[in-house]
Amino acid sequence: MDEMVTDLRREIVRSLSARSFGDIRSQINIEARKKEERIFKRLAREAKKHGLSLRKEDDRLLVLPLVNGEPVDNDTYAQLSDEMRASIEEGAAALHENFAAFERARLQIAKKAQEKVLEQERREIKPIVVELVGNVREAYEHLDGDSLKGYLDGVQNDIIENYRDFLPAEEWGTEEEDHH
Repeated sequence: MDEMVTDLRREIVRSLSARSFGDIRSQINIEARKKEERIFKRLAREAKKHGLSLRKEDDRLLVLPLVNGEPVDNDTYAQLSDEMRASIEEGAAALHENFAAFERARLQIAKKAQEKVLEQERREIKPIVVELVGNVREAYEHLDGDSLKGYLDGVQNDIIENYRDFLPAEEWGTEEEDHH
């Protein structure tokens, strides 16, 4: 069993570090970024209807007032008439619910992308786990017990479900980081 655990640690890391799997992971992340960009563009169009412009900066959305179709800075905004500022603030208030919907959609996209990556990782490592647990099965097949077969089936399923426990924490992040 110790040999199997050692082999699992080595082979799971090797498999998930392979360039071909990196390409799969990258493709999932690219698709998620494209979806996020589409919903951002919809939000930006809605913002423009309310006299506002949106700009992404790191993980933040900046809302800038528009005057004559151009974003203005704080100094220019302060010089606008009370009526114009009130109109812009009304637009910002109207857009507020759209921001919440955007954030929920963005988080849902990220969650689905993470789930796809995990699903692909499990699919990638399953043959490795089946083979290595199969080797243990063969080594103890002379015992021919249903309880041993059931136990090894459970071990196999548990390893596939919790494969990240076999990954070095410094390379793959902690359990806590994986759930954010």
